Amino acid sequence: MSEVNFIVIKGENLYFAKAHYRKIIEAVKNPEKFKKLLKSRHYLDAGYLILDFNNQTIINCQTASALPKHKFGIVSI
Repeated sequence: MSEVNFIVIKGENLYFAKAHYRKIIEAVKNPEKFKKLLKSRHYLDAGYLILDFNNQTIINCQTASALPKHKFGIVSI
């Protein structure tokens, strides 16, 4: 599996995207890429990744890749 369902929770907003795991890793490393990634529309499929900025939690239920270590900071989405 190379594409991952990616869910971001920030404030009262919930964002969803389905993307190749490399694009998700790029977005985690470079927050400016979040906007472009989260504009895509896709259907649900196997595996998911939830990034919760409210609780500074990552829930990773996919086997496409290991996630890089990440310090939560201010991300403009």
